[in-house]
Amino acid sequence: RIKMENKINKTNKGPAPFEFPKEAADALASANITTVGLPFETYVWFVKNGRPAAKQMGGISYTGGFACSSIPEANYKLMDVFGETHDLSAIFEPLTDTNVNSQGVEYNTVDLPSLIVTPVLYRKRFFENRSHTQILCLQLLPGEEQIVIWSMLSAKGYQSSTMLDEIGKVASNTANTRRELGGPPVNFFWHRVGMPSTPEFKSVGKRATSIITPVRASLVSDNLREAYIGNELATIIGDAVLMEEVLAWRDAWKENRNDTSFDGNDSNDEFSSIPF
Repeated sequence: RIKMENKINKTNKGPAPFEFPKEAADALASANITTVGLPFETYVWFVKNGRPAAKQMGGISYTGGFACSSIPEANYKLMDVFGETHDLSAIFEPLTDTNVNSQGVEYNTVDLPSLIVTPVLYRKRFFENRSHTQILCLQLLPGEEQIVIWSMLSAKGYQSSTMLDEIGKVASNTANTRRELGGPPVNFFWHRVGMPSTPEFKSVGKRATSIITPVRASLVSDNLREAYIGNELATIIGDAVLMEEVLAWRDAWKENRNDTSFDGNDSNDEFSSIPF
């Protein structure tokens, strides 16, 4: 559990000093942040596209969002970034949906339209003619306890680049303000990543087309002081990006980044600015 230490006095009209751990910021900058296993419990969320035909059904089947099978598989007992385990069945069981894979096997996922995360490292590869991105994050879970876990966002195809592009835009759009605060990296601020409640359906593909609901990202508040994750979590990030296991995870896909088998269907693979 954490205390949100980023609230400010709304009546303070002057430029109050902004403090963040410089050592953690330096660790992020020095980690060659492009990005086999991770040394901590991590819960994977994969992008799920919405479908216009699912309007009557509602939920992320219609709007799109993120789905996680790791949480039901853990019986809703999740380990936070401090190593404490929490039974979160009361929060996540009502959000659980039953799915059927291409082999006809049922599996359960927790479905959410958006997540509150801060990106830490990413890795990207081209595999089976599709791009595939994974982003290691800290995630602030829904609920009053303000529990933070390690999570991973996973996207393939067009969403792979869209997700990176959206997070890159957050970094670009906040660059001047963060510079005025002393240069904290964008990784030290909570992002809301996911799909809006009113879905945006986009047709993609050159030869075979499909419909996606593009991932969108923004900070949880226009006021960066309110979006700040706090010194304790920023330090955890700084420590994590120096771990050999974490860097090995990031670099494991480097040899697949320019796989010649990629057929070019992800034409939107040019993204603006990747901050991590």
